[in-house]
Amino acid sequence: MNLSHTTRCLALTASCSLALVGAFVPGAAAAPLYQCGKPIVDTDGSIQNVICGNGQLNENPKVAALLRKEAPATMAVSPSATWRTLRKAMCKDLEQADSPVMIAVYLYKDGQRNDAGVSEPAWPSIQRVETRITDGTLCG
Repeated sequence: MNLSHTTRCLALTASCSLALVGAFVPGAAAAPLYQCGKPIVDTDGSIQNVICGNGQLNENPKVAALLRKEAPATMAVSPSATWRTLRKAMCKDLEQADSPVMIAVYLYKDGQRNDAGVSEPAWPSIQRVETRITDGTLCG
């Protein structure tokens, strides 16, 4: 298990508990990317199942479609974009989208970035972005 998987898990709920347990079981098979299921929208507006139990990006087309509908500007940003470019798109989407949705979108974009092997330019941790979204300082 790598640090980025642990970071992703901090932003998720029950699926990470299972992923963390599976990560230490010898011979445990990772789920294929497309078998992670549909996105799950909770009553608070948060979107679960963005990251599969194996720590990989959920590439079920319904996940990306839902996130594009909720945050089109952010989802259009390349994984190799600068933080400034991504933040600008997120602020545009935050005019319409709720905070829990934007946290899921950032988690997805971070997953795209990790899967593409992009590490520079650096983006902030999910915890920092979540704090800045919820306290209103991301765009101010």
